[in-house]
Amino acid sequence: GLNTNRLFYQNTSRSTTNTSTEVIAWSVLIPANTITAGKSIRIVSRITRVSGTSNVIVQRVRISTSASPSPLTSAQVVNLCFSQTTNSLFGQSERTLVVQSASSTLVYPITVQANTEMTSAVVTTAQTSINIDWTVNQYILFTNQSNAGGDVSAIDLAQIFIIG
Repeated sequence: GLNTNRLFYQNTSRSTTNTSTEVIAWSVLIPANTITAGKSIRIVSRITRVSGTSNVIVQRVRISTSASPSPLTSAQVVNLCFSQTTNSLFGQSERTLVVQSASSTLVYPITVQANTEMTSAVVTTAQTSINIDWTVNQYILFTNQSNAGGDVSAIDLAQIFIIG
């Protein structure tokens, strides 16, 4: 049958950061068993340079069973978007995760917004498989980080679509 594509979460309010430490901008609860085998998740995110002279601003999308994992780096990275130069104003990316079973999720290569003012990178450009137990609560974490503490960056857009 026809799969439905539903917007599960969207935030377009600005979350601004001026720290060189990675911080959680938004935390989105995906309740246990919301995602089942055969469904996919599309995550779209955008980071913008507000001010500063650092050459790197970074946004990561992580998945964890905790809304505030400690350390934050223990949460699985599924998407990474960054702006590299001082005149790179934003980065926007999209990643699709396909759930094969309760504990096996494929992460497909990234789609990036084509713009000369932005560069993007991902954890890997190849298709990868990660273990996420969708039978328990999972949190999708949108994080923000500037290369220098005096710089200001913002996450302007975070969307999660559940397909299927």
